[in-house]
Amino acid sequence: MRDNIIDNTYDLVVRISKISTIIGGILIIFMVGFIGVEVIIRKFFSLSLSGVEELSGYTLAIISAWSFSYTFIKKGHIRIDLVYQKLSRPLRIFLDLLAILMMIVFVYLMAYFSYKTLSMSIIRSSKANTALQTPLWIPQILWFLGNAFFSITATVILLKYIRCLLKKNFRAATTLFGCTTIDEELKEE
Repeated sequence: MRDNIIDNTYDLVVRISKISTIIGGILIIFMVGFIGVEVIIRKFFSLSLSGVEELSGYTLAIISAWSFSYTFIKKGHIRIDLVYQKLSRPLRIFLDLLAILMMIVFVYLMAYFSYKTLSMSIIRSSKANTALQTPLWIPQILWFLGNAFFSITATVILLKYIRCLLKKNFRAATTLFGCTTIDEELKEE
């Protein structure tokens, strides 16, 4: 029963991560176009679209927070694997578990402090010190939700990883979170 819950939650997290990454890609394309229009208008008409820098900064922060989960699922966060493949399986498993735990500590702190920032902006009714006067809670809530989702994703991966270890399914554990080998990277490409 618990296995199904973990697997279903993992599948849901993967789907949400993929969707958020696609939306993030679309937003980046939109922002690139918006910035391009701004550059052309400045060059040829000596005018400026107010708030392009502000909106692109919010977009980058939000997209980054939401894309961390997908990157984590795809094992895209930087891991130093120079010696990893030469280590014994128990040591690799220990290092993988340590990496997940350290990421969880980091991401929970990130989610906590993004929540604190959001709550302070709501309490103070903070607005951006720009021409747009954006209420800061608007971009910050999306940023916080991305960080919170990353926390959930990391926790689900930890639970799935531990379940693989308890079942002594070391291959599945390595596939889930172990460092990718050069052969795996080439196969994926």
